[in-house]
Amino acid sequence: MQTSKKLNPITMTTHFRMASVSKQFTAMAIYRLHRQGKLNLEDSISKYLEGLPPRTQAITISHLLNHTSGLVDYESHIPTHQTAQLTDRDVLHIIADIDSVYFPAGTRFQYSNTGYCLLALIVEKVAGLSYPDAVKELIFKPSDIKRATVYPTPHDKERAYGYHPTSVGFRLADQSITSATKGDGGVYISMEEYLKWVNNQNPLWDESYKAHLEKYAVYVKDDVYYSLGWFFTRKGRDLFLFHSGESTGFHNIVVWNMTDNNVLALFSNRDDMKIAEVYDKLMKHQQLTFNLINIPLFLWLNKVYMNDL
Repeated sequence: MQTSKKLNPITMTTHFRMASVSKQFTAMAIYRLHRQGKLNLEDSISKYLEGLPPRTQAITISHLLNHTSGLVDYESHIPTHQTAQLTDRDVLHIIADIDSVYFPAGTRFQYSNTGYCLLALIVEKVAGLSYPDAVKELIFKPSDIKRATVYPTPHDKERAYGYHPTSVGFRLADQSITSATKGDGGVYISMEEYLKWVNNQNPLWDESYKAHLEKYAVYVKDDVYYSLGWFFTRKGRDLFLFHSGESTGFHNIVVWNMTDNNVLALFSNRDDMKIAEVYDKLMKHQQLTFNLINIPLFLWLNKVYMNDL
C-alpha cells in the first residue's frame, strides 16, 4: 500500500496507526504516573474526571485499565447528527449523560474503548500536559523513540494512509468519526521504533511493572488474561504479551515473548481480515501456538473486542 499520494513504498520507518495496540502506551503512561506517586491505580476516576453520573462512582483507574469498569460503549451512543471527529473529551461528555453501566465495576471483563479514552484524560489531568506531550515525556523519550507521534499528525510525511479493499482495487479509507480519539488508539509508530518499545532493554519494563502486570490481571478466556494494556498468557516458562488493533484503514497485531525477548509483529494499512490468514501462517512458521486458542489469533482477538467469545 502507499504511504502518500506519491505511492511511496512502505519501509521499516513508515508510521502506522496502531489502533488498539495504542492501549499499551496509554496504560504505561498511567503506570508511570502511579510509580511517580501522582496517582494511585485504586483511585476513583471521579477524583480526576468531572461530571460522571452516580452509577460510575465505584469505578477505579484499575477498572479502566483492565476492562472491568462496566462503562457503556460510547460508539453505541454517538449522536446521529455528529459529523465532526470525536475527541476523548467528547467521549466523557457522551457517557456523562448516561447514568447506567453494563455491570458493577470489577465483576467481569468486557473490552472497552470508552475506558481508555477516559484514561487519556486522566493522563492529561495528572501530568499537566496534552496526551501527546505526556506520552512523549513519559514513554517516548525514555524509550529512545524519536519519531513516533500521537494523532493528529498533519506534518508526518512518514505515515502510511489506510485503505479498504474493494472488488476493483483499494479505496482510501484513512479516517472515521472515531479516528481522532487518542487514548484508545491514537499512536502512530514505525516498526523500527516499535521494536525499541517492546524490548527487554527498554528500562520501562522493569520488575515493578511485571509485578503490577500480574497483580492486576483479569481472566478473559482460553488461559488468557488482560492487564495494563496487554493480553497475556504463559506457555511453560515463557510469558507472551499480545494485542491487535483494528480501525478504519489499519489492522495490526503483535506477540511479544517477554521472557526470550522475541517479537512477531505485523502492521498493515488495509482493513480487511487478510491479516488474520497471513499472521496465522507466520505463527505456524515460527511454531508459535497458544494452549487453548484454536482459531487464528487475530480472529480470536476480534471476537473479544466484539464480546463474542
